[in-house]
Amino acid sequence: MGTFTWESGNSYQGCYHEDVRHGFGEMHWTDGSHYRGEWKNGVQNGFGVMNFPDGRVKEGIFENNVFKGPSDDLQKSNQLRIQEILVK
Repeated sequence: MGTFTWESGNSYQGCYHEDVRHGFGEMHWTDGSHYRGEWKNGVQNGFGVMNFPDGRVKEGIFENNVFKGPSDDLQKSNQLRIQEILVK
């Protein structure tokens, strides 16, 4: 577990494995975007929620930082909320 803030002001709080974002975590960008969800080897990978400054929200499966589509898996959504509570 840890927090890292880049010189740009972007920040990440969450799980790491061998000094790389891995597991559950939250990333906040200075433009107001934020992602909360699963990471693998430093990239968004798995179930997550991406919020954009214009109000758009993408919730579902991410693969290598790319949104692949929504997920109807209620269990994954609940797990994300539980992980978020545990990290805080």
